[in-house]
Amino acid sequence: MPYEQRDNSGTLFVNDRKTDKNSKLPDRKGDAIINGQKMWISGWLKDGKNGTQFLSLSFTPKEEGGSNAQSSKPDSPSTGGAPF
Repeated sequence: MPYEQRDNSGTLFVNDRKTDKNSKLPDRKGDAIINGQKMWISGWLKDGKNGTQFLSLSFTPKEEGGSNAQSSKPDSPSTGGAPF
């Protein structure tokens, strides 16, 4: 049976693109559905003050339609149809 992601849940995987320990790339990457909205998850392993490790998370909305989502918007009448 295929995996079906449920609302208010997500998955994280090791980011195999991070090769340098000092890189700002996240240690973990994944996705989630939060309150019905699809989100990207990024996670960084950090060391706490008492020496324990923890995972710091960041959530970013997934864009509908990819990077071309903004270009599909109709021209605004206030700009006279100019692209800026």
